[in-house]
Amino acid sequence: MSIVPPKGGSHHPTATQDLLTWTCDGCGDPILSGFVAVRYADIEAAGRAQTDWDRRHAGGLVVVLTRGEMAAMPEPAQWHAWHDDCGPHPGGNEYSFGQPPTFEAVLSWTVHLMEKNWFAATDWGPFLRRQLHPQGC
Repeated sequence: MSIVPPKGGSHHPTATQDLLTWTCDGCGDPILSGFVAVRYADIEAAGRAQTDWDRRHAGGLVVVLTRGEMAAMPEPAQWHAWHDDCGPHPGGNEYSFGQPPTFEAVLSWTVHLMEKNWFAATDWGPFLRRQLHPQGC
């Protein structure tokens, strides 16, 4: 997702002016119309893996983990952004958009997603970070 400054040269994002352009996970090009998605099967698998991991590492108020245990923590279900023609439509939560969204729209959608009981099993935060900095900056 890259920031497109509003006309007039302002570099300070405003919720109603700046647009976020998603980058396609398939071809790497900017998406003007497409969708973001996460697979239901991946959400369920990540949730089960996290529950199992938590059960094996349950302790008191403080749990000390080794580097190896931390590295073995389950991976969350991954969000992806796709052009309509590039995306596999994986059978999950798909959210289409016909134009790049504003910061306000993404923030509003994030709040909506946070209310879902499955949201914690996904990588929405890292996904947004990858979209904001597609070159890894």
